[in-house]
Amino acid sequence: MEFLIDSVKEIEDLLYVEGACNKGTIKIGDTFQKVYRNILARTPEGNYEVTDIENLRYVNLKIVMIKAYGHAIDELYSGMSGGLFLEGSKDVSISKQDILGG
Repeated sequence: MEFLIDSVKEIEDLLYVEGACNKGTIKIGDTFQKVYRNILARTPEGNYEVTDIENLRYVNLKIVMIKAYGHAIDELYSGMSGGLFLEGSKDVSISKQDILGG
C-alpha cells in the first residue's frame, strides 16, 4: 500500500495526512513502516516512471481513522483521495509529496 501526501497536520495526539492512495488498499488498523520520495524519469514517450526512491525513513504509524468525501470510511482504494488519522512515531519529519508505504 502507498499513500501520496498532500498535507500534514497534528490534531491532538494524532497525525492527520491528506492525499491519495497510490497503490493497494488502505484499511483501518494497517501500519505504515516507511516514508520516502519517488525519483521519476521521463520515458521516450514523454511520460514519467518511478526509477528509484530517496530519503527513506522508517516509521511505525497505525491508521486509526479514514475520512473521504465527507464521511468516515473503513478502506481507501487505489486512486481515491482522503485523509488518514495516524498514531505512532512522530519523531520523523513527514511533508507534502512524501509517500507512506506499508
